[in-house]
Amino acid sequence: DAEEEEAEEAARAEAWLALDIFGAEDVSDVGGGAPIYKEFAFEDWALMGLGFELHLLCHAFTHDVADPERIGIHLDNLQF
Repeated sequence: DAEEEEAEEAARAEAWLALDIFGAEDVSDVGGGAPIYKEFAFEDWALMGLGFELHLLCHAFTHDVADPERIGIHLDNLQF
């Protein structure tokens, strides 16, 4: 029985490593009820938060400027 459990665990680990994250239809259940973010570490959450804050910054800039000639942030301003 212990060997069967180890074999199941190995099969689950192999399936997890072979998972195509870009093809997942539901990030909260990518197989066996496991969410795609179940193995996230602190760094992963920090990068996700940074990406969201940059997204908000871009949209807030467009909203605050309200100038049809400035539709976004120019690439030259991102090199700081």
